[in-house]
Amino acid sequence: SDGEALDANDVAFTFNKIYNTENMGDHTYYNTIHGIISGVAISAVPLKPEQMEKLRARLFQISGKTVDVVNRVDPSVLGGIRIEYEGVELDGTLRQRLDGIEKTLMDTVL
Repeated sequence: SDGEALDANDVAFTFNKIYNTENMGDHTYYNTIHGIISGVAISAVPLKPEQMEKLRARLFQISGKTVDVVNRVDPSVLGGIRIEYEGVELDGTLRQRLDGIEKTLMDTVL
């Protein structure tokens, strides 16, 4: 044949390189070669599975990429959701809105 045949060691190495989470941390290599990015959805309460699916679909529409998003609960956000992926932050939390109102009031008073 024209190409070089892979031996069993090459196949095993490649398999381990892609799927061995001990060495790669959460499939980083696999995600990179498949165009999958990581994201975090921060909410005051856990998101339901159907909410997570809708969120993934919306993030795909926004970014054009598959986003492997996980939910992190932080009661300090009070309500709403903050999404972080690839250095982008989309903040629709009640905490952010209240902070904005507070800043506006402080700027107006001063």
